[in-house]
Amino acid sequence: MAKASIPRGSLEKYACLLGPATVLSGLLTIVISILSNPWFDVLKHALSDMGRVGLSTAWIFNGGLLITSLLALGYAYCLANIFSRKLGVAFLGIYIVAAVSLALIAIFPEGTDPHYYVSLQFFILMTFNLLLFGIALLLESKIRTATASISMFILSLVGSLVVRWPSIASIELYNVAIYAGWFILMFSISRSSGK
Repeated sequence: MAKASIPRGSLEKYACLLGPATVLSGLLTIVISILSNPWFDVLKHALSDMGRVGLSTAWIFNGGLLITSLLALGYAYCLANIFSRKLGVAFLGIYIVAAVSLALIAIFPEGTDPHYYVSLQFFILMTFNLLLFGIALLLESKIRTATASISMFILSLVGSLVVRWPSIASIELYNVAIYAGWFILMFSISRSSGK
């Protein structure tokens, strides 16, 4: 008996839908976690405070991060099909490590020794991912999208290093907003290129 299979084009199409799904999952995780923790103050805390060891509602934040990470990893298949050059696919490795780092933030929540390092790793890798994808898109002659991705990198880097944010959560939310815009940008280019 022959096995049913999903045509490759359909698989790419479904994988590309994981981009907006990643954004939605991440934003819902943050919003639901904030609503579940009335003590949380975006101007005083870090987002990871809502997932710290011993907190009864930590499963909401940490579980949401794990789901978001899995969606982001699935989206890598769509991103790989944007590029025809090997360099673009090679740069995808940084994105994949960043997505794994997001899962590690949940696996090693605040209150564990590795937490600070995996959290910092996620934000550094995602920010530089914007630059690397911009370079890869330039090589693909996708000038407008490349310019947008590189501009997001500059906004993330400068905003993180120059602006005096009132809290860790505020700088995290600033970068999350930029990353969300990048996911939507990549989803847009995957649709326009017929991937």
